[in-house]
Amino acid sequence: MKIQKNILIFLIFTGLFLAVLSGIYIQSMKPSVLTILMLTPTISCILTQQITHQPLNFKQLKPDLSKNKKIFLIVYFATPLLAFGGAFIYFTLFPNHFDPLHSEIAKQWQLTGSSAYFSQLMVMLPLAVLMNPIGGILQCLGEEFAWRGFLLPALAEQIGRFKGVLVSGTIWGIWHAPIILTGFNYGTEHPVLGMLAMILFCIVVSGLSSWLYFKTSNLWPSIIFHAALNAIDKITPVKLFMSQPANSFIGPNLTGIIGGSLFIFISCICYSLLYKEEYVKAKKGYVDIPICLK
Repeated sequence: MKIQKNILIFLIFTGLFLAVLSGIYIQSMKPSVLTILMLTPTISCILTQQITHQPLNFKQLKPDLSKNKKIFLIVYFATPLLAFGGAFIYFTLFPNHFDPLHSEIAKQWQLTGSSAYFSQLMVMLPLAVLMNPIGGILQCLGEEFAWRGFLLPALAEQIGRFKGVLVSGTIWGIWHAPIILTGFNYGTEHPVLGMLAMILFCIVVSGLSSWLYFKTSNLWPSIIFHAALNAIDKITPVKLFMSQPANSFIGPNLTGIIGGSLFIFISCICYSLLYKEEYVKAKKGYVDIPICLK
C-alpha cells in the first residue's frame, strides 16, 4: 500500500512531537507535558494542511445538538457504567480482591466504617462521573480531530473503513508507546507486554470511537467518549475497591482484559457492523458511504 502524502507528513510531524515531548515527560514526569502532547496530533494536522494545501474538515466539529443530543448523553454516562461493569465482573470472579475499606481512596478520606465509606462513595462517584470528563474535553479534541477526524477518513478512503479503523487504532496505540514505557497503565515490570496491551486497547477503543464517528459524521461523540474514558483514571476501581496491587493486564481497571471486557464486547459488535456494512453490502452491489467521506 502506497502511503498518501498527507498521511505521511502527518505521521512525521506527530512522531517528532512525540519524540520531543515524551523525552521531556520521561525526565520531568509532569502531567502538564502529557496535556500538551495530547494537543499535538491536531497541531500536526494543521501543519500538514499548510504543506499539502488540502483543506481540513472543521464542519465535523459542529455539535448539531438537534441530531446528536441523545447520543452525547448516552456516551457520556454509559462509558463509566461499562468501566465499572467490567470491574463488577472482575470482583465477581475474584471476590477476595474486593477490599474497599483499605483502599487508597479510603485512606485518603480517613474513613474506617463501611457505612461511612459507601455513603461518601455514593456522593463522590456520581459527581466524579458528571464533572471529571469536562476537564479533559480540550485534550481529547486535540487527539480525536487528528485520529478520527483526519487519519481515519484518509485511511478509509484508501483501504476501506474496516481496515482503516484497525490501522488507525494500531497507529494510535503505537503513539502511546513511549509513555507506556514509563509505567503508565501497565507498570514497568513488563514494558513490551505493556506496549502490546496498549495497542490492543487502542484498537478496541478505536472500534467504538470510529463507529460513533461514522454513525454521526460528527467528532463530538468520539471526543466525549474519549474524555469520559480518560476521566476514569481519577476514580479507577483499583483505587476505590482494592488494598493490594492489581494485575494491570487482567483488571479490574478498564485497561485489563476483564476490567475492559464490556468495551471489548461492544467493540467487537462495532467492528462486525463496520465489516458487514462495507463487505457484505459490497457483495450485494452497493456500499453505504458515510457523509464524512462523500
